[in-house]
Amino acid sequence: MGRGGRSTMRIRRLEIHDLRSFRGKRVLDFTDPVTGEARDRVVLVGSNGSGKTTVFDVVEAMLRFVVDEAPPRILDEAGLVTLTMELGRDDPEPIDVAYGKLPEGDGWEPFGPRVFEEGEFRPCAYTRGSSFEKLVLELALLVQGKADLSGGLIYFPHDRELRPVRGGTIEPPPDDRQWISRYSPANQWTGSLEQLWVWQNYLDLERSSRGEPTGELASSVELLQAVLGPGRQVVVREGRVRVSTPWNDASGKPAAVLLDQLPSGERQCVMLFGEITRRKRPHGVLFIDEPEISLHPTLQRQTLAQLRRFARKLDMQVFLATHSREIVRSVPPGEVMSLDYPESRFDAPVDEEPS
Repeated sequence: MGRGGRSTMRIRRLEIHDLRSFRGKRVLDFTDPVTGEARDRVVLVGSNGSGKTTVFDVVEAMLRFVVDEAPPRILDEAGLVTLTMELGRDDPEPIDVAYGKLPEGDGWEPFGPRVFEEGEFRPCAYTRGSSFEKLVLELALLVQGKADLSGGLIYFPHDRELRPVRGGTIEPPPDDRQWISRYSPANQWTGSLEQLWVWQNYLDLERSSRGEPTGELASSVELLQAVLGPGRQVVVREGRVRVSTPWNDASGKPAAVLLDQLPSGERQCVMLFGEITRRKRPHGVLFIDEPEISLHPTLQRQTLAQLRRFARKLDMQVFLATHSREIVRSVPPGEVMSLDYPESRFDAPVDEEPS
C-alpha cells in the first residue's frame, strides 16, 4: 500500500507488566512473523476478563500521553507499559514509548515517561531532536490545521448507541481535528448523524440548483448502504432521514422508515458506519470493541467486509475485539490473537475460505 507523504501510524507491539488481566509480563506482537511488518488487521479474542478492552484502553492511554504528556489513570495502575509504533512519513520508523515503574527489590520503583533512544529509555521531554520530539511537533501542526489530518486513533468502545434526534438548528459537527478520536454517546457534538445528513442533503440541493457537483450525503452513507445490502437507500424527506426497506408500502413503492424505527442491529450499523465516515482520516488505526453488537451473523460478515474495504481505501490498521465465532471464521487464522490462558480455547474450525 502506498502511504505517500502523509503522517502514518501502525501499532507493532505492546508489553504490559502487572495490570488488571495481565498479571506478570505479557507481550503482544502485532507483526507478521514472516515479513516483520505490522499486520493490517488484528482480531483479539478471549473469554470475559481476558483483557481485550484493556489492550485498547492501554494503547489509547499511551497515545494520549504522547500527545499531551498527561497519562490517564489506567497507566498508573500498571507496573510498566511499553508501546512500539511505526510513525513518520514515507518510510516510517519504529518508536518505543514506555511509562510506569521499574522492578526494584520486591516491588516497583517509579519510572516516569520515557522514550527509547540509542539503546536506552530516556526522559521524553528532554530528548531533543529525537523521533518522539519530531512526532510531537508534527502533531501540533495537525491540530493547528497546518498539515493534513492523518494517522492517529479512532476508537469505538462497546458502549455505543444511536443517539436520538434532539431537534433544534441543523448543524454540522465541529472541525475538532483530534489525533485521538474516541466515540462516546455521552460526549458528542450537540447535533446528531441525522441532523448532519439533513444538512448535507440541503447542501447537495443548493449545489444542484447552481449546476455544481453534488455528493455530500452520498459520501457519508456509502458504507452504510453497502452494509445494509442492495436496494437499501438512505434518503431525506421532509427534513427527516429515512432508510428504504426490502418490502413495499400500500402504493407498491419501497417503504422507508425513520432511523429509530430500524431493527437494533441496523441501528448499530447506522451509528458505527456513520461515525466512522465522519471521523475518517488516512494512515491511522481503528479500534472497534465488539463490532458484532446486535448483529445477525450475515450482517456481521457484511460489516467485516465493509470495514476491510474502508481500511484498504484509507490505508488504516484495524483492531477488533470480539466474542463472535462468525467473525473469527471470516478472517485468516494468522490475524486472530487469543488472550486466554491457556491460549487457543477460543479457536473455531474454519468451514470455508475467508472472504
